[in-house]
Amino acid sequence: MKYTEFIKALGDLHQEAEFCLLDVTERISVGDKTIEFLITEDEGFEKIGRRGGKNTYRTRVYLTCPSIDNSRIEVNDNTLDKAIISGWGFSLHEMFIFNPAIFEGAYTSLKQKVAVVGESSKALLEAALGEQMTKLITARLQGEDVSADIRKMLHERIREIIVMEVAPVVKAAAFESTINKLGIRKNADFRWEFERLDDDDDFRLTIWWKSLRYAFQDRNRNVWLMNQEAENFCVRDAFLFTVNLPTLGGQIAGVVEKMK
Repeated sequence: MKYTEFIKALGDLHQEAEFCLLDVTERISVGDKTIEFLITEDEGFEKIGRRGGKNTYRTRVYLTCPSIDNSRIEVNDNTLDKAIISGWGFSLHEMFIFNPAIFEGAYTSLKQKVAVVGESSKALLEAALGEQMTKLITARLQGEDVSADIRKMLHERIREIIVMEVAPVVKAAAFESTINKLGIRKNADFRWEFERLDDDDDFRLTIWWKSLRYAFQDRNRNVWLMNQEAENFCVRDAFLFTVNLPTLGGQIAGVVEKMK
């Protein structure tokens, strides 16, 4: 395998895992030089046609030099940022030329790992979305034109949990409370805000979870994703949100109850 072929193959590895709930890594060390390959779900700006674009989460392939801070670069469209690599103090091309077998072995290992992670991630997501999958199959059998997009299904599952499980316990906790606005930041991944609106019986609940931001309004029982579109959000964050959301809702209700 030539160097250009290796870089192209490396850049195409993201196709082995549409969903990547776990990171995949592989290190190469030659003498005192070490590089690391990372495959993970991450956000990046992607062009749409000639003009514009948007930030989209998807499985991406990165190359890093662990001994140098902020050295992670994306292997995107089969190209590398040569300016950053030149700052590493050694030539990646030269490193490959003198050690092709090591690089090819690392590539083979990465390809195997990411295939396993991709298959297991898809199976786990489908299991977690069992009810949505059943509805999808039923709709298709009835002749409806419906999409099997995992992101949209996760979005619908999150909306369902907020409406059916989170909002009722928060509303009960806020009953007869004089609180108009209350917000808590638990950590970098989770914070929330409760706000009573003009109508005393109406409130808005906003929940930040990792890269996601959802809001609920009680008056019309509406849930919406505030900071992005569902088709572009992080599957890993959304999956973990569906798992943790009932517990998070209980925590929010507990704080609101204590603040009465």
